[in-house]
Amino acid sequence: MHGKRASLIVNLRSGHTVLKVPEIVAVLNAAGWKTDVYLKEYSGETLQLAEQAARDGHDLVIGYGGDGTINAVVNGVLYAGGKNIVGDIPGGTFNEWAGETNIPRDPVNAALALVDSVACKIDLGFFQVTGLAVPAHAMHREQSESEENEEAEQVEQMGKRGETGETEEIHEKPKKAGKHRQYFLLHAGIGVDAAIMAHINKPLKYEVGKIAFDLAGLKELPRQHPFPVEISSLNTSGKLDLLWKGQAWQVIVNNSRLYAGTITLAPHAYIDDGILDVTVITAGGPLATLEEAVSFLLLHTVDTTVTRNFRGPHLSISVPASIELELDGSVVKLKDFLRKKERKALEYAGDADKVMVHYRFDAVPAAVRMAFPCTYDGSMFEKPAHKKPFERAAQQRKQREEKLAAQQQEHQEVRQAGHAGQGFSKRVEELQQHGRKITVVGVAPNPHHSDTYIIAGTYRAVDDAKVEPAAVRIDEHTLVLNPQGEQVIPLMVEKLHEGEKITVEGKKSKRGVIDADCIMLS
Repeated sequence: MHGKRASLIVNLRSGHTVLKVPEIVAVLNAAGWKTDVYLKEYSGETLQLAEQAARDGHDLVIGYGGDGTINAVVNGVLYAGGKNIVGDIPGGTFNEWAGETNIPRDPVNAALALVDSVACKIDLGFFQVTGLAVPAHAMHREQSESEENEEAEQVEQMGKRGETGETEEIHEKPKKAGKHRQYFLLHAGIGVDAAIMAHINKPLKYEVGKIAFDLAGLKELPRQHPFPVEISSLNTSGKLDLLWKGQAWQVIVNNSRLYAGTITLAPHAYIDDGILDVTVITAGGPLATLEEAVSFLLLHTVDTTVTRNFRGPHLSISVPASIELELDGSVVKLKDFLRKKERKALEYAGDADKVMVHYRFDAVPAAVRMAFPCTYDGSMFEKPAHKKPFERAAQQRKQREEKLAAQQQEHQEVRQAGHAGQGFSKRVEELQQHGRKITVVGVAPNPHHSDTYIIAGTYRAVDDAKVEPAAVRIDEHTLVLNPQGEQVIPLMVEKLHEGEKITVEGKKSKRGVIDADCIMLS
């Protein structure tokens, strides 16, 4: 993946992310990326930082955190025009995108995967509030406050219409997002999952991870109840066709196949098909519904006999205003998307259960460029042309493996014949005396330059015994030696594993990049 400038947006609250930042920056710099680091300190800042980084001309904008972080980065990049590439480094409690796209969980190896990646355009989901269905008495109460000369008449109407249970629709032009997120990468959840997200103990989540979600689930599930849902599809003439109406306790709008990283809710979903997939988990009796919720949220299994599935590029979903909604695991505050008149009507209604909110969900084709590791198999893509970069990468890996096998066979035959390979005994001695002893974390090839690699690792500085990060850059000028002191092809470094030791000689930059003149493998 080509580029010059990268930005790393770090969620300081997501675990111990900041501790790995120097190692990540070293890897990116070794790959030729000038990297700026942005530290997110307060809620909502990630989106602003991502938008700023995108507008400042960073080719690659990287979110380092959980699903909420990568969602905010995507939204920030889209609000800046959507021309930048979005990268993901897992560092939070949950990172479903990383799980679906084969991004390593270790942040340093994830940075190496970014080095060896391809940028692909993918679809996103987009949500907005298109209107409210409010009890008629609430509408007339709001009107009466602004029309004092008609107060007596309005009060009389309130009494008559409030008794009939009639509702009135408010359809305003959807409010612009402003600083709030509206795009989603993975899914939107309406119902129990969002309620749990809204009440999760965040300090506990940062401390114990998934357990905090389970504890919040056990606390919230008994309070949850089924709610009315109406799902419609927008047809070519701009009108709504009703798809389903009934009681449910969970609705999920999917842009990808998996939910919670393990449940395949939408097996036919692709991120290049211009379609959103909706899964409705319908309500049974109280006991059955509770059992289904526990199974779905805590055990990550779903009973397909109680689910309904729908697809479409443009969908309308109506639910009570009291029901929570989340995008990629981040809870959405309904009031942020209502205009003044709508907020007042909702306030005057008193009971949010009696106000229906109309959500619109749209698939946005080829909305953003995401960085995918070259090791990804491309299974989230439907179109053959979009799978080709991953097929080419797999073929290149196969060719490198064949070349490496041939080199190893050649060395074995030379030794069996009693011939020694070219030795560099003096260089080995110098390396052992003056070289840096690097502990390997991971390795990545540079796909744009043959026989070039980056080895991420750490070493203990001689002067102060501190552990320092290092990103060793191997190119055509690097002398690579095996443990016997024989010269081998640079491809041999691909077989290095985490924890192995290497000895390196070369100049080190202030950001931890070592341009290796000579390297000896263990």
